[in-house]
Amino acid sequence: MLSAAKLSALLLPNGGHYCGPLDDHCQPQGQGSLHRADDSIEFSGEWTGGRLVVSGSRDAQGRLHGQGMEWDMRGLYSGSFDLGRRQGLGVLTLFDGRVFEGEWAGGKLNGLGVEWSKDGKVAHCGRWAHDKLIEASGVPPSKLPVGASLSAAGQHS
Repeated sequence: MLSAAKLSALLLPNGGHYCGPLDDHCQPQGQGSLHRADDSIEFSGEWTGGRLVVSGSRDAQGRLHGQGMEWDMRGLYSGSFDLGRRQGLGVLTLFDGRVFEGEWAGGKLNGLGVEWSKDGKVAHCGRWAHDKLIEASGVPPSKLPVGASLSAAGQHS
């Protein structure tokens, strides 16, 4: 049985919060729920190491493999997994409204990707390594929001 000291609520940047048990590293662990700012429950379930698997197939060791979706304390990731880590193409929607779309390797944004601001505009585009933009490039036309143009989105460096 968990002690009362292990049960907690973690506040999120969007005004929401996680309510449930935490592990020794203050990560969600066990039965818990993710609440919106208005306190309505967004997702509830069994958390492991700070992650809640919403959908996806698991390998023999219980790790996500193939297409899946999971919540963590940054936001919702939807895309490809290999050995339980983000791998291949995917989209991470952060609690603050920003969106990262692109190529993932080793659980991090690695390769070509786009960061969208919370108002839907392209913030950064280019080559990423370990979640950091390392080489900025122009906005690829296929990634522009409907109705946008290259001149309206601008070039980022």
